[in-house]
Amino acid sequence: MKTLTATLTLVILTSILNISTSSANHLKKGSKLFNLELNDFQKKDVEIMNFVAGNKYTVITFFADYCSPCIRELDSINKKYLHWKNNFNTGFVSICVSNDQNINRIKERTENNNWSFPVLLDNRGEAMNILRIAHIPYTIIVDENGKIVYQQDGYSVENISNIEKIISEGVSIEAVAIK
Repeated sequence: MKTLTATLTLVILTSILNISTSSANHLKKGSKLFNLELNDFQKKDVEIMNFVAGNKYTVITFFADYCSPCIRELDSINKKYLHWKNNFNTGFVSICVSNDQNINRIKERTENNNWSFPVLLDNRGEAMNILRIAHIPYTIIVDENGKIVYQQDGYSVENISNIEKIISEGVSIEAVAIK
């Protein structure tokens, strides 16, 4: 009986570890980004890969409208967004992961901050779970094939510099210091 219990425990633990390991691998460099379906402000479904198509790189940020570092990051990105888009063939989309998803408050924040980039809503709370994102703000850069070339949690001026270096010079992830 002890052998059977030990064997079953081992099988269950192995299964759990395999599931955790395969789920945690989604954000490794070179992994392909999932085609998440999110909502815009009109509550229409939008596929995240629509923002990747036709761009050399696409910057995707995850934020909450109550998160001060998130807002500072998006304000910094907004200052560079049109330059990045026009000069480096870079797309951009920001995904609000606020728990209550108060669309009017988020839309008002977007308008008050004059953000010129698209903002999507993770109404079902899937993005952070599927991508195993633990902290916001969280930034991912994907190439034209949807493969992840950069990821960073938190905000700093250095992060914005790293993003610009990657999209302007095509610098590999190894060349950029990541905390």
